[in-house]
This record gives sequence, structure tokens and C-alpha cells, in this order.
Amino acid sequence: MPITEGVEAMLKKILDLGIKISQEHDYNKLFGIFLKGTTDIANCDAGTLYIYKEKNIDGEINKYLYFASTINHTLKQYGGLDGEKLNLPPVVFSETNASSYAGIHRVILNVSDVYKDENAIWMGPRKYDSITGYHTQSVLVIPLIDKKDDLIGVLQLINCLDSDGNVIPFSKDIENIIYSLSSQVAMILSNMLLTNDMADLLDSTIISLVNAIEAKTPFNALHTNTVTGLCDLFIDYLNKNSSEYKFSQDEKDVLHMAAQLHDVGKIGVNDEILNKPTRLANRIDYIRSRIENLKLQLLVKKYEENNPSLQDEIDKLSSDLEFIENVNNAPFIDDEKMVRINELCNKKVLGVDLLTDEEKDDLHIIKGTLTQAERNHIQEHVTKTINILRDVNFGKKYHNSLTIAGRHHELLDGSGYPNHLKSDELDTFVRILTIMDIFDSLTASDRPYKATIPVEKAYGILCAMVNEGKLDPKLVGYLRGFIDELLNKYGNLDGKIAKTILEIKTKEKELKAKEKF
Repeated sequence: MPITEGVEAMLKKILDLGIKISQEHDYNKLFGIFLKGTTDIANCDAGTLYIYKEKNIDGEINKYLYFASTINHTLKQYGGLDGEKLNLPPVVFSETNASSYAGIHRVILNVSDVYKDENAIWMGPRKYDSITGYHTQSVLVIPLIDKKDDLIGVLQLINCLDSDGNVIPFSKDIENIIYSLSSQVAMILSNMLLTNDMADLLDSTIISLVNAIEAKTPFNALHTNTVTGLCDLFIDYLNKNSSEYKFSQDEKDVLHMAAQLHDVGKIGVNDEILNKPTRLANRIDYIRSRIENLKLQLLVKKYEENNPSLQDEIDKLSSDLEFIENVNNAPFIDDEKMVRINELCNKKVLGVDLLTDEEKDDLHIIKGTLTQAERNHIQEHVTKTINILRDVNFGKKYHNSLTIAGRHHELLDGSGYPNHLKSDELDTFVRILTIMDIFDSLTASDRPYKATIPVEKAYGILCAMVNEGKLDPKLVGYLRGFIDELLNKYGNLDGKIAKTILEIKTKEKELKAKEKF
């Protein structure tokens, strides 16, 4: 039997819609594509697509149908057709309205005239008509059910039209076609929502790990989130301002995940070393107690032996303690101080070493608060990150995130750690993460073992590292413009980088939550 021109046109519409909904990856946009397609195929004047959602409110499950997209050609009302969220109150999921009724009972409703049907479920369209002046007549309501018999949503089409524009009932053929397409889109939406749920699960798990790590140390509690935020914003800046760097949303997500992961290994680092605020940390208390005890012994000996000269030794111990306390908190140890430190390391009082081997090592720290052994222990966090997360299935999208995270301390000249990789082994994402990790470490205001470095000085240090062949010159060059953009928008950032990034990302998160269906 030959295919008529009308049938051929209908088949083309059906096939085109099937292709469009199978190729769309954004479920918010899928709503509009599906509704536009089905209203066109059914040749109807209006339609609404609802998405079914459950909300736990004070321990009670509340069920709703949310407006996903809507069309009314007569009233020229269109919403949610391009992925935007509709700010319309949801429909309570009960048997008192047609859409909910179809969803509850998993039935198709097809009526030729809602004003001639005595069922109370059609009171909604009649009320709508009385408010808007519209006239609802024929209605087709189809629940969207996935293969697990879960309700995904409900499609409602209104006023089927003939070739002359007259309202007619929805035919059984149209009902079957729309039902078939609804089943297809229900499966696609179910898979999309499942994928989003899995992505949310992975993201929330990583966030929980990050929170656990940063709870270990009050000295860099915002570090991971600040570095992640800097990476996110810098990618956006590059997309907008560079010609050679262009990143897709998926690529941006990969770097975001890597930034979240980069310090997970610190969960396996000794807390006393990770939180070491000064050179001696709690060892200073033992030194104070030891010196006070030695002074007391000398004082007793002074009076027992009637030897006033011992007072000079007692006073010298007080001076030694004062010097040690100053060194303990000093940002840098110069050569003059080091001479006296060496003298104290060799000093004995009453035949006892003034300092232990560990204390001697601590006092010989020229800059910072960590000995080389302690630095080596902290540097193991990179390897620990890999070991902790190596068995996590990051999926096809995020499979490279752990590799990026594990290389964030590598430098282009091979002087980084743990594997001393060089430039040809470090991709753009690793280079960006490295720069942002260093930038935050320099400018952070929550590190008691160092003063906050002003943004301009921090940028100068990064430039010096470029000159040494350690950092990517192009990316550090773009960082200049990125910093200027932040300065122009938020003012002086000295000591405020973490707070500013947190505020920016919080607002973005709130906006994203509003836009997400």
C-alpha cells in the first residue's frame, strides 16, 4: 500500500522528534523539545509537560507535578521550551485533577469535551478557562512511565485541531503515537535523572572527603574549596578571553573534580605535623619546663655552695629561653641567629644537653615550621591520594581527574614531586591546578606559620617560578588579567581570596539550584 503525502509527513515528524529527544543531553531542554514535538504531531493548540517529584518535608513525603514546559498558541503563552525553569506553583498529586489521576492510576485519559464529561477531575481545566477566557475541549493525558513502572511525569495535550482549525477529539492513532513517544522520552528522562543522581552522589562523596580532611586542620580549612573555585573561575576567564584555550563544560567538570580531589591524601597525614603552627610546636612547653627546672637546680646549688657566680648562668638560661621563643615564631632564621642556635644545640647545663635531637632539628628550620623529614611526610599526601582513590570508579567522564590531582605538585622543570615529571608529561589541567594551588597557599590568611602574602607579591613569586622554568608562562600571563578582573570587581583581595571565592561559589550554587529542575 503506497504511503500518502500526509502519512509521509507525519512519519517524518515522528522520526525527527525521536532523533531529537535521543540526542539531547540536557534534560531541561528535552522537556521543551518533547512538548513542541508532540503538540506538532498531534496538531493541537496547547499542552503541558509535568515532571513528578517527591519532597521529604518534616519526615512526610509530599508528591507534586511540577510544570516543566507549556504551550498555548491561542493565548500566546510559552514557557520552559528552551531549558528555562518555570516558576509556577506545582500541582498537588491527588485524584482531584486529571494529570495527577492519570499518574496515580497509570492510565491514559482521552476525552472529546471536558464540559460534557461528568468526572470531577476536569474541574481544573474549567476553572482555568473561567480565569483566562480560554476554552478547553478535547484533552489527551498520558503518564510517562519508565521500564521500572516508575512515574516520570505526565503529558497533557489540549484541543486537537483539524485542517480547518476546528477542535476535534484526539484520534486513537494519535493517542498510540504520543503514547509510544512518551514511553521513549520516559526512558531517556529516567536515564538522564539516574546519571545526574550518580554524578551528585560522586560529587557529594568527594565533598564529604574534603570536609573530613579540612576538619583535620584549622590552618587551611578553606584550601580545597578555594583552589577549586579559582580553577572554575579561571577556566571561565580563559574561555572568554583567550584564543588558544577553549574548554567544554565536561572538561571544566573534570578539572573541578581534580581540584576537589587534590588533597584527599592529607587524611592519612599525621595531625601533629599537618597542624604544626610553629617550629617547636608543643615541644616549646617541654623546653620551658626543662629550663625552669635547670634554673631551680642552679639556684639551689648557688645557695648550697655559696657561689654567687651561678646567677650569671641562671640569667643566661632565661636569655636562652627568650631567644628560643623568638626563634620559634620567627618567619625566617638569618645567619646571626643560626650561630647562636648552633651554640645552644651544643650547650650542656649540669652535664645535661639543653636540647633534644628533635628540638635541635626544629630550631634549624630556616623558613616555615617543618623539618625536612616532616616535609617529606606531608609530601606523601599526593601518593596517598592516589592510593585512597585508585579503586573508585570515576566513570568515562572523570577517569582523568585522579591523574590530574596526583600531579599537582609536579613542575615543568622536573623539580616537583612525587615523580619529578617534566613539561611534556603535564597537561594544561595539571598546570592550571598547580598554579592555583600555589597561588592560594601564598595568599591564604589562615596559616599561623606564615604571614599573608599580598596578591601582587604572590603574582611576582609565580612569575619568578616561570623564569625558573617551573610554571607555564602563558597561563601565568593570563592569570594577571584574571586577577585584575577580580580586583576590579571585588576590590582589594589581600587576605580575602578564600572569602571572596567562597562568596562567589555560594551564589553560583544557589543560582544553579534554582535553575535545576
